Amino acid sequence: MPALEATLGDLGVDLRSQRNVELDLDEPPAYDAELQHEGKAVGRVTSAARRPDGTIVALAYVRTDVPEGASLTLPGGTAT
Repeated sequence: MPALEATLGDLGVDLRSQRNVELDLDEPPAYDAELQHEGKAVGRVTSAARRPDGTIVALAYVRTDVPEGASLTLPGGTAT
């Protein structure tokens, strides 16, 4: 429904929310890496870092219609 999304965007309704996501990758992804859910682009990584325990966490904007905790994919790995 791109027309509806454009209309809501014009009204100032944000269809994305910022989330913390856990990444299953060897290295942090590049800025603006695309996140997908069920084969559809649903968000972008805005920043990522490695924690002291070696896991990688990122901040990402994800569409609000994607459930919290949903399995997401990105180039080279997965995210939740």
